Amino acid sequence: MKKIVSLVCAVLLLASVCCASAQTIAPLPSEALRSLLAGKTFAAALHGYASNEESYRLSLSLYERISFAPDVIEALQPGDTIALDWRQISVKSVEKDESGYQIKDEWNMVYFLYADENGNYYCVDESEHTMLREVVSFDCVPADGFVYVDASDPDLDAEPRNLALADVINTYLESDFYFTEENTRVTFNENGEALTLTRVYTPWN
Repeated sequence: MKKIVSLVCAVLLLASVCCASAQTIAPLPSEALRSLLAGKTFAAALHGYASNEESYRLSLSLYERISFAPDVIEALQPGDTIALDWRQISVKSVEKDESGYQIKDEWNMVYFLYADENGNYYCVDESEHTMLREVVSFDCVPADGFVYVDASDPDLDAEPRNLALADVINTYLESDFYFTEENTRVTFNENGEALTLTRVYTPWN
């Protein structure tokens, strides 16, 4: 009888240990998504999050700059049209300087074309908004050791603050500012998990 009682106690103890250490295991992103994200940094918008007792998932949309081949931009002339994902710019005038190209549209709105590290050109409007397009939207798994870098202080000499995932959630829930593609950057590790989320200062949000 004592052996039976001891055996029952051992089973209950083992079950309690298993329950205490149980956790939800989140899968890696799909192979195609992992290949797209691995080791890269994207502009990002945070739309929300999902959580349980063990983990969080961030709902993100990722963006990239709209790029143009250098030979196309170098041949740009008045009367041409620059096609963006959501609008078109009718070119009224083109001026070249040491930083790139300055163009005006039919409404005299000014745009700037700058060369990136690969020699392609990207477009910025006169309010300093970079023209972006959405790459993908998905629920993102934060990596172990995820860091939230808050560099949103308008004081340019202020040191960025390295915070935790919980601070992203608290900021998202409790503050008046937002994580948008214009002020947020997310860097992914080789497994396609979010390694850092950085919020930078912008004068408009």
